[in-house]
Amino acid sequence: MLFLRGYVFCNSPPGEERSLDGRDVMAKTIQAPLPGTFYRASAPGEPPFKLEGDTVAVGDTVGLIEVMKSFTPVVAEEAGTLIAFHVENEDAVMAGQPLYDLA
Repeated sequence: MLFLRGYVFCNSPPGEERSLDGRDVMAKTIQAPLPGTFYRASAPGEPPFKLEGDTVAVGDTVGLIEVMKSFTPVVAEEAGTLIAFHVENEDAVMAGQPLYDLA
């Protein structure tokens, strides 16, 4: 886990094989870097940062984790395709809890 000027980069080791458009791909499960509330959008009523099936580039914000009114972006360290979220918008998360899969 690396913290750098409010950005969080936290990837787990390569995960399991998952299906993407009928193809088997190796997925990497991205974990929550800290406990808090996970938000998929910047504000209520705003579109989510990323949806399942979206392309993710290095540096893209995938979500936010809020702790005591402080918002920390969850930023992609690698490029890929977001396969699935493990948590919903406004779910409480613990550090190390799976957030999403990237292939």
